[in-house]
Amino acid sequence: PRLKGLMNAPVMVDLRNVYSPAEADKHGFQYTGIGTTPAGARS
Repeated sequence: PRLKGLMNAPVMVDLRNVYSPAEADKHGFQYTGIGTTPAGARS
């Protein structure tokens, strides 16, 4: 909650894919993991 409160916009770009997208979403962040396949996309 503290981190989100300090941000102008709750956007998280995870360059090392350390955080869970579901966990970030649960806390109200817009999450983007670099190098991951978006949900529903085919490879």
